[in-house]
Amino acid sequence: MIRIPLSRVLISALSALLTVASLPAAEPASIQTTQPTQPAGEQVQTVRLSVQPAAAPKPAMSIYLLPPLLDRLPGNAAGTYGIALQMMPADETDADRDKIEKWLKMASSVLPRDEVRNLLSRYEQSFRYAVLASRYERCDWDLPIRQEGFNLLLPNLQGFRRLGRMLALDARLALAEGRLDEAIARVRTSLALSRHVSEGTFLIGALVGIANATVALEQAREVLAADGSPNLYWALVQLPDPLISMRHAMEYEQNWLYFSYPQLRGLGDLKLSDEQWNERARAAMNLLALAGGKDGSTAADALRALAAGMKMYPQGKQWLLSQGRSAKEVEAMPHGQVIVLSMMGQYEQWRDEIFKWFALPYAQARAGMEKTLRAFDDWASGPGRGNLAAVLLPSLGRAAFVHASLEREVAALRCVEAVRLYAAAHGGQPPAELGQINLVPVPADPVTGKPFGYHVEGKGFVLESIEGLRPRDQLRWVVELREAGTK
Repeated sequence: MIRIPLSRVLISALSALLTVASLPAAEPASIQTTQPTQPAGEQVQTVRLSVQPAAAPKPAMSIYLLPPLLDRLPGNAAGTYGIALQMMPADETDADRDKIEKWLKMASSVLPRDEVRNLLSRYEQSFRYAVLASRYERCDWDLPIRQEGFNLLLPNLQGFRRLGRMLALDARLALAEGRLDEAIARVRTSLALSRHVSEGTFLIGALVGIANATVALEQAREVLAADGSPNLYWALVQLPDPLISMRHAMEYEQNWLYFSYPQLRGLGDLKLSDEQWNERARAAMNLLALAGGKDGSTAADALRALAAGMKMYPQGKQWLLSQGRSAKEVEAMPHGQVIVLSMMGQYEQWRDEIFKWFALPYAQARAGMEKTLRAFDDWASGPGRGNLAAVLLPSLGRAAFVHASLEREVAALRCVEAVRLYAAAHGGQPPAELGQINLVPVPADPVTGKPFGYHVEGKGFVLESIEGLRPRDQLRWVVELREAGTK
């Protein structure tokens, strides 16, 4: 466990998110990154995949990408995951980490199998407990967020990232050795781990879960490319939708402030003495100092808080008047009441304007969310500079996109498998358009809300998600359909 002040959770979560978003996908030989002329930092990644036509397995639901009901165990997975982390070797070096990253980007066919197997042998006990934990029906981290507030201890999220990547490497070794069933089993464990990690009460846990699930689905994509790979369409359909829910985490992020400062909640109709209002104003200013990296305990901190309060008072009066309060009412308020009502009122208004979009599917929310975030950024860098909302509320648009891009990955895999089903029934040929597939439903693109772009190219097809997206956020898969037994 690591101690992170909860006042930093949003900032830490955003940093983790940007890190996840900037990481390149694993790039084995079947994946190439193309870099057409784009603005600095803008890249379009093209995934090149070679697959065989494949009918659905019989029975159709014989393959699972999460532990099936009959394999699940009653109980809580959290403690067993803790053992899995403890069992990981503590002597991992920078050289080890560099090799692991290199191997995860390498085609399974050219993996240095003996070296990879030797490294993974040090993780056998950790994997054993991870598999056991993944089978538990629930994962309750029992985080005392209501009691601890800013002093909350967070789980070892970096350890879970490491475990997820090692499971992915083990899946890649299994593919290299032709052990398809074991590779699928590792994907199953990884996806269950991802969902369990995301079930904490904070955004950063959900983002780590998304990062791990993304790596796991990259291994599922490699499974499709293996010779004799079973069709995973119905296994993908059985995954929860969404695979990882952010609703619970976002609800906590929306309200975390009040766990440490319950006295700042519901101020609008309170009848308090001047001193009680001043006490609440001091609490708000202390929170502002904490967010700025100060603890508010020194004389200098107190002077800064006093100066900030004096600056906020006239601005606060104007804001209260703009919200419909009468001039007589505002003039009669003590200074502390004006400051805290305006500060918390603006915080709650902007908070809800941002968070409300997370209740909608991304494709429906995207335009409104982007408009709201632009307005917030303009306010935070202008009239709202130094306000509590400007300091504490991050721009969450990237979090929403990363979540939607995970769902897009699942949907794109389903599209590939739908084409493989079609090709198996039509002499190995892909459909001229996705609408020709009538064996199974073809999912829409969760990012755009529209059908994926699709066209036949050579002996295969191209699947795209590009409409209205920046190059770095686009998806482009070039898929070859090969005959059985060929590479």
